[in-house]
Amino acid sequence: MAEAARQHDVHESLIPSWKAQFLEAGRARLAGDRPDQGVSLLERENDRLKRIWRRKNWSGMSREQCGGSEDD
Repeated sequence: MAEAARQHDVHESLIPSWKAQFLEAGRARLAGDRPDQGVSLLERENDRLKRIWRRKNWSGMSREQCGGSEDD
């Protein structure tokens, strides 16, 4: 363990707690727990912001710029 800590430039005392966290997260996932809710929230917020950005950009464009003709 000491060699691994040196290779990754971390204090040796951190490895057991990281290992415990990793194993606990693995057990939770195997038990069917959902992925981190924070990631889901960020993904939803990202989608919402993309929709807003598209609406704002498309609203300022003419039909010709969007690929349509004035006769549509």
